[in-house]
Amino acid sequence: MTFEIPQNLSTFIAKNLFRSNLEISFDSQTGKVLEIGERTETSVAGASIRRKAHIQKIWLKLDEEQEICIEIDRHFQARIGHRVTVLLANGQNPNESYYIAIYNHTINQLFTISTAVQLLNSIYYRKGWKGSVMFLIYLLIYPLGVIILPFLLCFILYSIFSYTLNWVALSALFGLFLVFFFPFLFSTIDILLRGNAGKKLNSHIKKILAIL
Repeated sequence: MTFEIPQNLSTFIAKNLFRSNLEISFDSQTGKVLEIGERTETSVAGASIRRKAHIQKIWLKLDEEQEICIEIDRHFQARIGHRVTVLLANGQNPNESYYIAIYNHTINQLFTISTAVQLLNSIYYRKGWKGSVMFLIYLLIYPLGVIILPFLLCFILYSIFSYTLNWVALSALFGLFLVFFFPFLFSTIDILLRGNAGKKLNSHIKKILAIL
């Protein structure tokens, strides 16, 4: 029997601050294992650092007679003939699909591929200028804001009460403070919203996995 995701669990909407709501739809594919293979990928991270990744290839014959190949970077226990269901999450862009989990019905074993946080981040930082801008904010401006903003604020207050700077210097200093403050404020709010969305998404995925 082919597993179907209930209608009330087929879509999840994640709230965010900087972009329109992220809609994630879930799909499943059920079939029998035809073949299992493995290949190795080598990536160069530096002058002398090489990282090897073992990619497992699983060929499935779906109940609709279609054959598909799944590639994952972890070892999934299955044999030829085992019946499995693959759970996928789809973003709003075409060809934006992510494997969430594989369930082996034959041996009653669930294999998790991506966590809710990994899935949310993968879709959130997808290709495009918005994702790139957000990545730079979290990578550069947010950490700098944590360090610089308290220092700037203390220095501005000290200068105001001690009259050590004129109004031009104070205005420039205050402008610098705002340059860091608003991205820091927005990113902080977005982090809280994304954290809450991650918890809800995790609960949503658990409900789907519970009925596999």
